[in-house]
Amino acid sequence: MGQGNSGKEVSNTQQTSRWHKYESYSWQLDLTTQEFSCEPQAMKSLFGYSQPTISAKELLKRLPPAQRNKAREVLRAAISTHRVRYFHCCIMTPDSLFSYVEFKITVEEHSLLKGTLLPCLVIPSDIVAAEIFYAMFENFHHGMLVTDEKTRILACNRHFEKSTGYVLEDIIGKETSVFNAEKLSSDYYKNLWDGIENNGHWSGLILTKRADGSTFPQKLTIHKVSPGNGESYFLGLGTDLSDHLQCVDDRQAGGVDLLTQLPTSDAFLNNIEDDPQPISQENIQIILALQPQFPEPNAQETKRQFASYLLGNKLISHAGYIGDDRFAVVMKVAIADKKQGIRLIRQAIKTFFQSFKHSQSSVALSLKQGLTGVSIRYSRDMAPKQLLSHAVQALLELHSGQDKRVAFYDRNIHEQVERKKCLEIWVEESIENDSLQVFFQPIVDIKQGRIDKFEALCRFPKHPQIQTSTQELINTVEDIDKIVELDDALNKKALSCLPELQSLFGQHVGISINRSFNAKQDIMAILRHTTQSIDDSGIPANKVTIEFTESAYFAGDRYQEELLASMRKAGVLIAVDDFGTGFTSFDYLNKSYFDVLKIDQSLIQGIGAKTRQYHVVNAIVQLAQKLKLKVVVEGVETLDEYIALRDLGVDCIQGYFFSKPLSIDELRNVEDYCTLPVIDGSSESSVGTISELVTPNLPRVDPGESLSLIYTYFSADELNVLPVVETNQCVGLVDRVAMNLHMTPSMGTDHETNKENSIWQKAVHRMMSPPHAVLDWRLPLGEVKSLLKTHALPWVLVDSDSRFKGLVEQERLIQYLVGNEI
Repeated sequence: MGQGNSGKEVSNTQQTSRWHKYESYSWQLDLTTQEFSCEPQAMKSLFGYSQPTISAKELLKRLPPAQRNKAREVLRAAISTHRVRYFHCCIMTPDSLFSYVEFKITVEEHSLLKGTLLPCLVIPSDIVAAEIFYAMFENFHHGMLVTDEKTRILACNRHFEKSTGYVLEDIIGKETSVFNAEKLSSDYYKNLWDGIENNGHWSGLILTKRADGSTFPQKLTIHKVSPGNGESYFLGLGTDLSDHLQCVDDRQAGGVDLLTQLPTSDAFLNNIEDDPQPISQENIQIILALQPQFPEPNAQETKRQFASYLLGNKLISHAGYIGDDRFAVVMKVAIADKKQGIRLIRQAIKTFFQSFKHSQSSVALSLKQGLTGVSIRYSRDMAPKQLLSHAVQALLELHSGQDKRVAFYDRNIHEQVERKKCLEIWVEESIENDSLQVFFQPIVDIKQGRIDKFEALCRFPKHPQIQTSTQELINTVEDIDKIVELDDALNKKALSCLPELQSLFGQHVGISINRSFNAKQDIMAILRHTTQSIDDSGIPANKVTIEFTESAYFAGDRYQEELLASMRKAGVLIAVDDFGTGFTSFDYLNKSYFDVLKIDQSLIQGIGAKTRQYHVVNAIVQLAQKLKLKVVVEGVETLDEYIALRDLGVDCIQGYFFSKPLSIDELRNVEDYCTLPVIDGSSESSVGTISELVTPNLPRVDPGESLSLIYTYFSADELNVLPVVETNQCVGLVDRVAMNLHMTPSMGTDHETNKENSIWQKAVHRMMSPPHAVLDWRLPLGEVKSLLKTHALPWVLVDSDSRFKGLVEQERLIQYLVGNEI
């Protein structure tokens, strides 16, 4: 029985027609007589009875024991709520092994339930069941492990063996503690098992130990299965995240940062506090706050390697990851002569930096180009937390543009602390005195050629002595946990200005307000508070968009989802701000929380038709269109950016290209505001042409390249064919079959002969075939169906000068046709 779908509640407005292989049957249950009746055909084929009615008890006997209680729960819920319910379960049918069915339950009267019964999947025999089980268990993407109730290993699939390095015969009968990386806290594992005991399942990130002793991050789900025979099993499904490090970057579990596998800030400080070694003027601790400069595009991998080197560095007594790409380490230095203290401290730090010469070059360069703050601990009376704060403050001083890369903590830093205190007082008084101003920046719908809405932005009154920025002041508000009050005050003013904005720019204009979750209040309270603010304003809900930054991660809580759904049902639009800057982007898309994606400025700076940003934004826009999401791009400043984004099919644009944020007083006096520029049509737009279907990032090879390069390309990526390009013209194609015809089974193995070794140098032109279909890359997408009838795939696309523009393959074309319901 599917835990995710069983017993779900669906409103009448959500009923939609759907095709299905099997017919549905009507049924009813009289609660007074406890009699169940169903259409004769279903009664016979599904339940094995020829009479028109059976008792409810007989009905439940057809369900596996563990699913009977669930059925009773759903029936009670339908009766108590008078809402439509759905319930999925297995029925042990007489003419097949079992059938997986869906019950729709409605309450007709207090004592009468009615509904439909839909067979979803009929398993005719044990052979079919075994084949389905085998295909699911021996998959190529998730490691699967089955244990008994004492976590003794019973079975695992091949993918699990490949991920962990273990083979089943070595671990069968052992407990799963063999995979314990011994890095996460005991509380983490306690919460894990408590979750399984209370909910029947647990899902999260975890560190797992391989057979060779190395550790890797894993997305793990554990289900407890109790089939009703008195025994229980645990089923684990894991995904190795070693090749997807961005998924665990700055994520922590059990007191450990999952990417670096170092203790988090709190755990690091606890380790220092628990260190029994004496601290004195003669035996000091040096605390270094490190901010390496990791290279792109392998920042996460270099960050992991950097942490790994810290773990193995014998000069360090403690190491930790304190967030925001910053690390902290502790070194111990013995100072016999106080006069030599400074020299010994500098020497210890110098030795630490020199030790990185033995690390990977990228790791050493990251430290060399990075920044380091230093603080010294002379006594146990000096709290580790304070010392770490000092080291970080010293590091932050280096951001002022100075040439030096290492800074010691100095008392002068207290001037910065006093400055921060002044700013805290200033922002708090600004909120309390209601002296905040709202500035509005237009979000322009470039397809309709008009302002779609205004985003409300905060502006503080100018401080009389301190030069600062709005972002610094907002960060200060978050630090003192006043962000909810700030949002309330600002949004109240913004909503009150909407009627005037509509009178100036059209009744269709809406308002977009920001909501921060960087507060002690939980997300549910803030969402309810926001809903109440909109209701109190009297503004129609469909004129309001709420922007959440992508860093505001939703944990998938059911109540959060329900509240968001009710807000959207009322007409409020939910937007993801700064999309593309965090690790949650596609998780959000998968959960359908939002209506609008606001692409961050960092993704479109310098965008052009041949840039990497162009392809990234193009992929986001196409995906958003498939998911029926509106796309807004922030930070647009130039005509070239506008043209590129317009050609990509972006819905709306926001930025200084149209207008800087203005106050309501300034907006009353604007003229020719946000008019779209006239474009002469010279831009090379590919929107609406078959060039949208080309395989992205497809490698090209030269006719003189070797077979070894072809083999490398086909081994590294899931490619089907490669274009052979000479002087910008496609002269042929090479596919896997052609490559394999020129290879032998022994090539690339220890049994390879000298003759076979020389085959690797065979030139591409000796194995390529001429293109089957060469088409103009500007042909409209609407001609795809007719082209399929006359031109074999793959299609080579060229421009008017016969220059190669890309390749259209079968898989990409099928995705397009399916997406357009063809």
